[in-house]
Amino acid sequence: MAMAVAIAVIAFSGILSGSPGAHSRPGATPSAPPTTTRPVALRLPTTPTSQTTPPSASVVLLPSSTGQSGATYTVTTSSVDLSLSAANRCWVELRSVSASGPLVYAGVLSAGSVRSFAAPGLWLRLGFPEAVRIQVDGRPITLPASADPYDVTVQSTPA
Repeated sequence: MAMAVAIAVIAFSGILSGSPGAHSRPGATPSAPPTTTRPVALRLPTTPTSQTTPPSASVVLLPSSTGQSGATYTVTTSSVDLSLSAANRCWVELRSVSASGPLVYAGVLSAGSVRSFAAPGLWLRLGFPEAVRIQVDGRPITLPASADPYDVTVQSTPA
């Protein structure tokens, strides 16, 4: 009897102390003790760096203004480098600086053709905007799906 009481006391004290497996179901594995995480300190530069990184093609250039028939983009460079890649035939009119500026190019881009232009600012009208991919200073811009002509203005404002 003393042995049975001793076993009962030991089992009961295990339940009260919360030892693993003392009150778990048969066949159950005891849970792991909770882990704690410690915050990691990040070391940030204390002085600004003068290095500038070139624009990445994965960074999309967003318009500074937009409407149903056109959009304006602003870049902080002294000259705009614009590249047009045609996936399908598209009529293009390209002018320097604005819609009333000197004509730079007018014609039809055929599928697969690529044309590049550079100027202080550019204005272009696309007859079939879905057919053309545009990159400004190496960054793509997204045009809306439209069957109507779409005007794109790219202004440069040097930093």
